[in-house]
Amino acid sequence: MLPGLRTAAAVLGALALLAPTQANAAGAGTDPTPRPHLIARAGHGAAVVTALGDRLPAAAATNRMSATRLKAILESDSTAWLGQDGHLFYVEPAASLAEVGATATTAAATYPDGQTFALHSLPGSTHTIYLDFDGADVVNTFWNSTQGMANRFYTGFTLDGDPSTYTSAELAYIQQVWQIVAEKYSPFDVDVTTQDPGPAGYDRSGLLDNYYGDHVVISNDTGAVNTACGGTCSGIALVGTFDDTSSGSYLEPAWVFSSKTSGSAVLTAHTAAHEIGHTFGLQHDGDATHSYSTGHGNWFPIMGSSAKAVGQFSKGEYAGANNQQDDLAVIAGNGAPYRLDDRSDVLLLAEPLATGTLVDGVISTRADRDVFVVSHDCTTNLTARVTGVGAGASLDLSVTVLAANSTPLGSADPVSGQDTSVWPAVPTGMDASVTVPATNGLYYVRVDGVGKGDPVTDGYSDYASLGQYQLAVSTCDGTLPASTMPTTTGGATTTGTTGTTATVGVPSAPGVGAASSGRRGRPITATARWTAPVSNGGAAIAGYRVRAELLSRSGRVVRVLGSQLMSSASRSLTMRLPKGRYRFRVVAYNQAGASPVSAASRVVTAR
Repeated sequence: MLPGLRTAAAVLGALALLAPTQANAAGAGTDPTPRPHLIARAGHGAAVVTALGDRLPAAAATNRMSATRLKAILESDSTAWLGQDGHLFYVEPAASLAEVGATATTAAATYPDGQTFALHSLPGSTHTIYLDFDGADVVNTFWNSTQGMANRFYTGFTLDGDPSTYTSAELAYIQQVWQIVAEKYSPFDVDVTTQDPGPAGYDRSGLLDNYYGDHVVISNDTGAVNTACGGTCSGIALVGTFDDTSSGSYLEPAWVFSSKTSGSAVLTAHTAAHEIGHTFGLQHDGDATHSYSTGHGNWFPIMGSSAKAVGQFSKGEYAGANNQQDDLAVIAGNGAPYRLDDRSDVLLLAEPLATGTLVDGVISTRADRDVFVVSHDCTTNLTARVTGVGAGASLDLSVTVLAANSTPLGSADPVSGQDTSVWPAVPTGMDASVTVPATNGLYYVRVDGVGKGDPVTDGYSDYASLGQYQLAVSTCDGTLPASTMPTTTGGATTTGTTGTTATVGVPSAPGVGAASSGRRGRPITATARWTAPVSNGGAAIAGYRVRAELLSRSGRVVRVLGSQLMSSASRSLTMRLPKGRYRFRVVAYNQAGASPVSAASRVVTAR
């Protein structure tokens, strides 16, 4: 992602255009599903528009945009490139700490080292952003055919030059990158994970395949960055590929070159969030004179430059914005719909919270205001504290305490700022804490995401002040539990009506019922049936998803199709499927996450 400290021309001048014969000479693979070349070699700027000629509409259709829009992007943004087959991709120039005269922030581990490669932000989602730190085989992809990358294994991330093992510092770095990227995409139904789901988790085989997403390779491999951009870029990604149905692994992966992010987990995370944004179809946020906006005050747009502390998605509210894309709506419309609201916004349905405990939550839209009810029958004051993820945070928090009759008793919304003694700058004033006098013992606590100042000139609105938080309320002796942010990957804390504390876990696996083949004729269907889990994990079941596994003649799973989230009362689903032999598995959900996958049903036929 562009830190905004070099001219694009100087960086991109090192990137040679590759004709098809040059790519093959470099040892690149061949696209396994040959597609026509619209231009002889990858290019950018007005020259590639001229080279396209009357093929411009075809290239625009490839990128799901108008010809006018594609022409404007290519002519105005020198970081925008077009591959031989018409796919748009971005090459992001890098800056170094030496250029800004600062030192990188040091990452701190939140989880045990052994959990580093098993982190999930929304386990059970059928949409995946896989952050791949340990290297990947890149063979017969767009990057091989267009950028000349050799068909081979590319090593992953390292700080000490040895990508085969990981020190505690490197594991802490990986955890922080995951934490920040997970926060950016927490409003959406997508699981940001460090655990490899395999190609079936991110390659989409067709419109009926609901298991898809991104493969993002974070790599220090010098061969990768040198071939991709002459060794001068921090990231490179294709546009609009997240829910692509036609290309398998050909359009994967997106790249983050961690050797060019100055040893900073924060900058690596912002680069990853930016490249992932491109895969959803997001363009650069610039202004009249810059391809990348550097923002203002302590704020910057994620699709701009990471020169400030608070990075948020944007809809072009800042002065001089040249891009009015509604980032959140584009992401939700291109493969990662908004997630279900995890906490009630209504006082009458407020979730009980015991004093002295922690509860995790997500503010997922600007209208989302999570409410909890607290019994604090004490003579001491009550303190409510809400904490975000820290470095790299998007969510600017406020907390309000209300009396039993819903009268506000106190609120806190500190003015956010930034600590510029390190680089990238670290946000300040994003957390909030309020103390109110003792009253009748029953309180409501409301958590909200807020803006700051004027989004046009010096601040930001609450449009994308979204993300993860942790709430705690003081006990009668005035103590508060230590925050354990970032939010955990499974489990939550809640209370029963008696005020006793219980740890909520995920449900047990649902039982498998008698699946049945479809009736002959159209539509082509088969039916899955199941029973409720024996254990709900301590919280009500929120719904179910069904996985239909298409089997080969030998019984091997060759494709997985997923349903949308169904209600907690559902016990069967008739799915429209391509013809074939299937078995079904079912997953249950509660507030803590997804259950283990059920046993497989008997094999039935979709017909």
